[in-house]
Amino acid sequence: MARCSGASSARALAHARALIAEGCHGLVSFGIAGGLHPDLAAGTVIVADRVIAPDGRAIQTSEPWRQGFVAACRGASITIAAIAGSERIVGGMAEKRALAATTGAAAVDMESHAVAAAAAEAGVPVLVVRAVADTATRRLPEWVVTCVAADGSRRWGAVVAGVLRNPGDLGVLMALAGDSARAIEALRGVAGRAGPLFSLP
Repeated sequence: MARCSGASSARALAHARALIAEGCHGLVSFGIAGGLHPDLAAGTVIVADRVIAPDGRAIQTSEPWRQGFVAACRGASITIAAIAGSERIVGGMAEKRALAATTGAAAVDMESHAVAAAAAEAGVPVLVVRAVADTATRRLPEWVVTCVAADGSRRWGAVVAGVLRNPGDLGVLMALAGDSARAIEALRGVAGRAGPLFSLP
């Protein structure tokens, strides 16, 4: 079973709890993230060993599941590191540096901490797999988050409106599109290797 949360922590938490109620014995947070470490290029796949929630709480992911997933993806380039959670977009380079310094995380997203929290409260294992879409050295305009629909698809009307209001962001947006494509391709690669259950033990 799969759910799309569309860059919303609240939706991710609600979906995760619903999946557990429907009988899921493990949760996967799978998607793109913002890079916090300057050495991580777009398309880098990160498998989190822990998720740092916005309140500073560290939630451990399932080590057996993580090891099984990485083993199944032999040949793919995977970084094992912490991922930070945020309730809002973290787009500025200075803000990314500050978050990296306070959390020690390699990347940030808006859903993984919610999925991990739901798994922890239900006592089920969690796996977090994310690919870097915007690097630590690239600015992500705040308005971009409004361009993501609840199902994760792009809201093209919001994209056009955002560019018209912020024409100086067009070059950044085009670069982000290329980086996001690399991230999605990397995610497809590891998903294909791991199989439909993502190597759940």
